[in-house]
Amino acid sequence: MVKVGAEYTEVELDAASALEFSTAKAYVGASVGIVSATLSYAKTGDNGSGSIDSFAGSSATSNFSTETPSEFLLWNVGTAGRDDFDMVAIDASVAVTPSISLRAAYLDGEQGTADLDVTEALGQISYKVSKNLTTYVRYADVEDQGSDYTRGRVEARYTF
Repeated sequence: MVKVGAEYTEVELDAASALEFSTAKAYVGASVGIVSATLSYAKTGDNGSGSIDSFAGSSATSNFSTETPSEFLLWNVGTAGRDDFDMVAIDASVAVTPSISLRAAYLDGEQGTADLDVTEALGQISYKVSKNLTTYVRYADVEDQGSDYTRGRVEARYTF
């Protein structure tokens, strides 16, 4: 199965300010046997992304909580709330067994007129213990405009 798509969102804050916020995203994904992968490209406008809640405060880069469909989010790094941001990401997973899957993803981008580097490398191991119980371990290494950090997560989910 192959998926190809393009999405675009544009928001004009008000006619008086003439500020336009936009996000464009294009992607192609495929699944072949036990392997699936998606390659994505996204770009935000010079004034910021087209995220719905980016405009809740007095500045275009204020807090946001809702993303439009055209926004991209790997885990830590996304397009929402970012201005002049270009990024490419690859996200691949392999179903090793019906219960175990491995995921690797990488995002590389630049933000602003100074072309500040933004990268995220992510690895994840998922295990389906039973029909109702799944668990995963996820780890990411992030560089975001000069700030470097790592983040991990362990989750166990039981559904009724």
